[in-house]
This record gives sequence, C-alpha cells and structure tokens, in this order.
Amino acid sequence: MPGYRCPPAKRDLVYSRLVRRLRAHDLASFDAYLDRVEQGDGQEWQAFTNALTTNLTAFFRETHHFPLLAAHLLRSGAPRSQTVWCTASSTGEEAYSIAMTAVEAFGSFTPPVRILATDVDTGVLETAREGVYPADRVEQLDPARLRRFFLRGSGARAGQVRVREDLRSLVSFRRVNLLEQSWPVRGPLTRSSAAT
Repeated sequence: MPGYRCPPAKRDLVYSRLVRRLRAHDLASFDAYLDRVEQGDGQEWQAFTNALTTNLTAFFRETHHFPLLAAHLLRSGAPRSQTVWCTASSTGEEAYSIAMTAVEAFGSFTPPVRILATDVDTGVLETAREGVYPADRVEQLDPARLRRFFLRGSGARAGQVRVREDLRSLVSFRRVNLLEQSWPVRGPLTRSSAAT
C-alpha cells in the first residue's frame, strides 16, 4: 500500500494479525504479501480486511441508549414500519439488543421494526447470522430476558446460548464497508451504532 505508514504503537498488533496470512501463503515478507493483496485477489483482500478489524461488542453495550431507542421507535413507529441500521455490528450482540428493545417496546415479536446490521468483516457476520454465543456473554442479562430471547445449549452445545429464531428473523446481516463511496443500503433508516 504505497504511502501508508503504520504508526509505531500499532506495529506489533498489525504484525501479529498479518503474520498468519503470510504463513497461510508461505510468503517470506510483508512486501510479498501486500503485493498479493494489491494485485486484486478479492478473497485475500477480504482476509486482509478481516485480519485487521477490531470487533468490540456486547449485549446492551452502553445500556443508557436503549430506553432512548425504545422511546424513539414508539414515537415514530406503529403502524409505519421502520428500519434501524446498526453499523459496525461485529458479531451481532448490539443488533440483537436493538431487536430485543423493539420487541419489548411494542410487546410483540412482530414489531414494525427491522434491523439492518452491517460490518466490513465477513467472519464476524457469519457468527452474527448464526446467533450462537458462549453463555458467559449473556450472564449480565436479566433472567426474564434470557428466557424470552435465548435457548440454552445442551450436549455438544452446553455452555452456549442461541438467539431464538423469532428474534433472529428481525435482523438482516450484510457486508458494508463504510469507507466506500456508496453503500448498498436503502432508506429511510434509523441509524444505530456504538460509534454514535
């Protein structure tokens, strides 16, 4: 990537994330790897992107936002359908938190709300679509909310939870790079992000 300089504070992080890609292709140098990425290998470009993204998320992260979201949805909602855009959705915890908020606000698993959850990292989007998480990721949730929105795993899935299908059906996950010139997203939207 001509002209790009990695800040010294980030070098160890970038090294540890990209060295795996070098090994996967049996390449001896970062220059050789970057040449491969820049030659237009779309799959490797996505692997490069996935390797460098940082995915920080949690269920009901920034808890004080969700009552505000519920009030906004009710104020501008039924019977008009709304789409909430959850940008940088990572592994889906925040998108599912928005869905839970909508269900609770409208008292129904069929609220007039759909959630579009996007991320640049295709790996985390697969996890999000599956909706399966280690049980410790939901320990802080109210027990009634856990029973209503999650299934506990057993057997080979012991120690995991899965988002119930009726909640998962409210969320659509798609790859979107917010740095691109245009986004394949249609409005009107209510935007939601940890960054806002």
